[in-house]
Amino acid sequence: MKRNKILTVAIATMMFTAVPSFAETYNDVAPSFYFTQGQNFYKGGQYTSAIKSFRKALRENPLDSSSEIGIINSYISRAKYYNDSVNMPQKAIADLKSALFYFVCFDETSRSKYSEAYTAAITSLNTLENSLKADITANGFVKSAKNLRVQGEFAAAGYDFYRAKGDPKNAVVANIGLGDVMKILGKPNDSVKYYETAMNLAPDNTELRLKIARAYEESGQYALAAEHYNYALQNSNEKEEILNSLEKICRQRVEQNPSDAEAHCNLGVIYQKRGYYDNALVEYAKADKLNPALLTSKVNASVLYYDQKKYKESVESANKALLIDPKNIKARLQKAKCFQALSMWENATEEYKNVLKYDKSNSEAQFGLADIYSKNMPAEDAISTIQSEGIELSPEFYAQAAYTAHKNKNIDKAIKFYKLAINSNSDDVSLYLNLGQIYNGQEKYPEALAIVESAKQKFPNDTQVQQLYNSIKSRYTGSIYDSASELASKGDYAGAIAKYQQIIPQGYDSYVGIASVYQMQKNYPQALEYYKKALEKKPTDEAVLITAAGICIQQDNLKEAQEFLNKVPNKNSAKFKEMQNYISAQNTDAEFNRAIEKYEAQDYKTAEVILTGLINKKVGGYMPHYYRAMVYDALGNYQKAVADYEAVVAKDSSIALVYYSLGVDYDSLGNFARAVQNYKKFLELSKGVDDYTKYARQRIQQSK
Repeated sequence: MKRNKILTVAIATMMFTAVPSFAETYNDVAPSFYFTQGQNFYKGGQYTSAIKSFRKALRENPLDSSSEIGIINSYISRAKYYNDSVNMPQKAIADLKSALFYFVCFDETSRSKYSEAYTAAITSLNTLENSLKADITANGFVKSAKNLRVQGEFAAAGYDFYRAKGDPKNAVVANIGLGDVMKILGKPNDSVKYYETAMNLAPDNTELRLKIARAYEESGQYALAAEHYNYALQNSNEKEEILNSLEKICRQRVEQNPSDAEAHCNLGVIYQKRGYYDNALVEYAKADKLNPALLTSKVNASVLYYDQKKYKESVESANKALLIDPKNIKARLQKAKCFQALSMWENATEEYKNVLKYDKSNSEAQFGLADIYSKNMPAEDAISTIQSEGIELSPEFYAQAAYTAHKNKNIDKAIKFYKLAINSNSDDVSLYLNLGQIYNGQEKYPEALAIVESAKQKFPNDTQVQQLYNSIKSRYTGSIYDSASELASKGDYAGAIAKYQQIIPQGYDSYVGIASVYQMQKNYPQALEYYKKALEKKPTDEAVLITAAGICIQQDNLKEAQEFLNKVPNKNSAKFKEMQNYISAQNTDAEFNRAIEKYEAQDYKTAEVILTGLINKKVGGYMPHYYRAMVYDALGNYQKAVADYEAVVAKDSSIALVYYSLGVDYDSLGNFARAVQNYKKFLELSKGVDDYTKYARQRIQQSK
């Protein structure tokens, strides 16, 4: 679409020219050195240096609104330079994104305070992105943000993350990315809210937990930091770093309050995880002395002794906990495990059953029983025996059995247990993924798709499920699409189209594929035909409607382009507005040119009708008034001509010839005073001497 692209770039230049700068405002405090330095660089047109200085000023004081205004102005001015002067639109786009980041992320009030500049920057960015056919989907924003971040364009990256954060499929990575950018650019407290938004969507993301924990620790909120560190500790590979942070927090609590039993207990946990068992026991003993009713220290000591294979001591510690709470699951589990390790099968069985009495879905107790029973019978018989005793096995139990069989490459047994786990209403998405992968590897695509379809219903926002579904579906439909795409990329368009046509039945995807190949060939009539077929399947598909409209515009078929645009559901999209504005402008130009042709052919009545229509639509600026005035002059209707010339003056008072025409028309109406007034204005604006100026001076002289 060469013609469309040229138009878009022209619009971009016009819009850049219209971007207003802010008035310079200052805080109550004296401006910092870096702010003053930035202002001087900005006034001297050294925008890159200005940006660096304003960024330093904002690091010193993130609330410095003057420096924020300065950096926005600098980015916008440099964007204009990149676009208008050196033809580097990609750099201009990055700078506009950076400016918009400071509008909407760094200080959200800037958007409303400077709405005109904000809107102009948005418009310029949309126009440039459209002209370069940038990917403006959420996926595209995330990809662009990651690339910009690698290039050190953190503010620009932040804006793209901001644009993607509302998309369900990209919300987690976008909010994390935006949080990272806020932290990098000196607003760590603001980063937490984005991290927390991501965590609400992905609570099991260990790395994200670490980010939040570090942010809370930096801000002195140690209780919240410890909560997230403890969660991350279960799955993170950075255990030493986490333990260091937790130990620091626990020590601070102990120093602040030596009588804090829980702080001593938590410090014991840290020592226990590090293998400092004697130190851990000392802290647990302190906790017990300070608070004899504290369960955690006794249960933890039981676990510690068990890990050291001191089973007698472990049972003693568990019994102390059970004296306080006879239903304590962890203490009973520790006793059962100790008895099992000592081959005291009856005692172990009794304790495991006690656990299941209070927690019937406890998979650790179920596995313990299964292990004891399987000493004398096959594993599956052991499971049947447990079930016969009225113990309902949990999804976690079946899941572990499935994972074990899968790991041992016993695929048939793995399939059986995966199905049992799934049928137990498990919330473990990996069960569905693993079973789907097994069927996918066996090329049992209907079974694979059925499993993943059920996973999509249960986990609608899980990206891995969607990815597996897409993968299976792609393999199931064969390699036709891939082959067709490869042929098209090599220039074998006929071969690519033939491949697409092998797909039975033909559908939306295949029609779009064929249309795109014809479009690559520049066979626009055929491309349009297949885009229309695709629209029969999805009549309101915005991408296809916009593409079809673009083809029509390229072929100068504005009427059909308008018909496609009328069907676009989102009339607020940037692409729709760009094309609609272009068609409207072209129609206006065509009507105006027709009016001029009629005027020059002395068909004044037709010219008047056309120009009046344009004026009523309020398009074309002052030019329709100017030409209609000349029509009225030709018809001798000087009163109407004067009204139109005055309308021109109201819109642009710098056009000299309009005042001359007004002078002549007022002369014709016998209003010499007004005629002289306009002749004088004409002479003020005129340069040089010609017949018009001579006549004007003559009429002024005659009026004296």
